[in-house]
Amino acid sequence: MPFRCLQRYVNIPLALLIILMPAVAVGMPRQERLVSVAFLGIAFTETQPDVEATIISDLLAMMRLEQGLVVSPPSQLRELIGRERLEKLLSALKNEEMFALADELGVEYIFAGRLANKSDDPQRTLLVGDFKRFDRTTRQSFTIEIARYYHDFGEELRRIHREFVLSIVPSTQSFWTRWPVLVIGGILVVGMVVLLLSPGKTTIEGQTPPPGGQEG
Repeated sequence: MPFRCLQRYVNIPLALLIILMPAVAVGMPRQERLVSVAFLGIAFTETQPDVEATIISDLLAMMRLEQGLVVSPPSQLRELIGRERLEKLLSALKNEEMFALADELGVEYIFAGRLANKSDDPQRTLLVGDFKRFDRTTRQSFTIEIARYYHDFGEELRRIHREFVLSIVPSTQSFWTRWPVLVIGGILVVGMVVLLLSPGKTTIEGQTPPPGGQEG
């Protein structure tokens, strides 16, 4: 019978898929897209070396925590383009220069900033300036204005992370984690349709009903 044959060919693969698909999904490469970022650093004015080193280190660590980002640190960029050029770029932060550098480096985003100590109290550091993200694809730049005492600078780090970093991190959900569910769901639907359309009375395989349709 057509329906019984169709049921047989649907049910067997369905059972195999339900058993094997989780293992297949785990074994498949997820092929997540990685986002390239160049962190040029920060141009500091009137700040202590330990303050500068801590801020750069914290920013870099924050970016590298995101597995979807490939970050080039200031030290690497200094070797690539030279200290003098890097310092000149940081002092101006001009869009056209940053986009040209992004094209040259082949990165999607450039992060850079400027911070100056504006405190009159030698015992305190008041950091005033800006932190920028330059987007190579859209040719747009975005700015976070900063005015924060050093001991509260963690708030600015969280703000940069939220507004500049998380917004460019690729989604962890990929096709390879979804396709087994889609396949199994489709076969389940087909199986339900077959069951609904199949005749209500069936016979045991290999056995034929007696003449007249009556069972003995």
